[in-house]
Amino acid sequence: KFTILIFLLSILIYDGAIGQTNECKSVKIGKFEIITPTYGKTIITRTKANQTEVNDSLKYEATFDLIWIDNCTYELRNKKLVKGNIILSGQPTDILKVEILKIENDKIYIKSSSNYSDRVVESVLTKIELK
Repeated sequence: KFTILIFLLSILIYDGAIGQTNECKSVKIGKFEIITPTYGKTIITRTKANQTEVNDSLKYEATFDLIWIDNCTYELRNKKLVKGNIILSGQPTDILKVEILKIENDKIYIKSSSNYSDRVVESVLTKIELK
């Protein structure tokens, strides 16, 4: 009985991991928003190879190269400030890593880290439009 229980639990865990991976694929391309008390609302538009962020409160627009590490983890590199404050431009070597933790309806729960800070931030993106 114990062996059967372990087998069934293994299937459930594996199936959950596969299900999450398939869900992550569904949000690779599209338009999203994130709202924070500090930065206000940022609109994120993600294509296959790039991500653009527009924030009206901080008056900036930036683009990034988008590199998928696996189905639920991606990196943003080579930030280019299209308009706005030069302080937000960062360094050419900056890498922001984003892991999709879970997806519930129109909410995407993420964890962000970087190579330029020890800070790890969990946030929620809202789907606006998917491709």
